[in-house]
Amino acid sequence: MSSIVRWHPLRQTNNSIMCKHITNAQVSFQAPCCKRWFDCSECHFEMSSHRQQWAAEMAFLCKQCSKPFRKDMVTFDEEDESCPHCTIGFIQPVISVNNL
Repeated sequence: MSSIVRWHPLRQTNNSIMCKHITNAQVSFQAPCCKRWFDCSECHFEMSSHRQQWAAEMAFLCKQCSKPFRKDMVTFDEEDESCPHCTIGFIQPVISVNNL
């Protein structure tokens, strides 16, 4: 199991930067292909010169408590839909700038 990168680019400026695609994103994910953090797949597409890859186990960073955690995406179910540290739910209907 690889270690989680603790640095998060979106946390550098007093938590003010948010995803422009999904305005209610509750977690960021670490893309296994480049080890960089993103709020959504569209952000990865816009900021990278390669295709996004997915892994059986993904690293996430909760925006509520700022703690990292991992989820097994193969066995992901309802019990996995919240942060294991602060229990905020991160699977919810998407609110994007297109449907505001």
